[in-house]
Amino acid sequence: NLFRLADYVVTNAYSQETYMRTHFPKLANKIVTIPNFVDLEHFIPPQERHRREIPKVMVAATIWASKNTLGFIDAVAALKAKGYRFHISWYGLNIKYVDYYNQCKSKMEKLGVSDFIELKEKTTNIRERYQDADYFCLPSFYEGTPNVICEAMACGLPIVCSDVCDNSKYVLQGENGFLFNPKDIDSIVVAFEKLFSLDDEEYKYFCSRSRTLAEQKLSQESFIDGYKKLIE
Repeated sequence: NLFRLADYVVTNAYSQETYMRTHFPKLANKIVTIPNFVDLEHFIPPQERHRREIPKVMVAATIWASKNTLGFIDAVAALKAKGYRFHISWYGLNIKYVDYYNQCKSKMEKLGVSDFIELKEKTTNIRERYQDADYFCLPSFYEGTPNVICEAMACGLPIVCSDVCDNSKYVLQGENGFLFNPKDIDSIVVAFEKLFSLDDEEYKYFCSRSRTLAEQKLSQESFIDGYKKLIE
């Protein structure tokens, strides 16, 4: 009823807009998407980024089922078996999901990948973690518009992530990252292989492209302009 009284219904994710239009067709003419903005003065690339010989991959997501930690561990094991060397720091321990965390730790030990992926507590210095990483990953089954992908892009990181919801609007295949099917371990592995195979010039381009896309799509100015247009 409140929706019917409103002049506009604003979502912050295009996938939410699609859901609303599908399930509430009478509201279709009222629905507008205005994505959240990123503080582009705070989330900035480091002065210099030199990709490591053993690349450092960052994940920022709660360690639980919807974020696909267990499936991701299988992909890590498959990449290790192919001879790739890398280290993943996954920030997101939540004591509410300690049983799932313990399952993940057990699987890591069973597959022998504890040296390749580290499950850590949530970080209070996330900008510094973005700036210290070589790549960013988000392997979840579902997202809206993930703030962590947007922040990582603003910090100039190439992204590898699930091809779900709004992710493909920000991570452009072969431009600033690669997308994969989170339900398909082989798909995750192939995306990482593409990422790890970038040469130095391609890597620099991906870093630069992430920042440029963040400036184009995620600025405070575009956020404010979106609401101004509704008000006017």
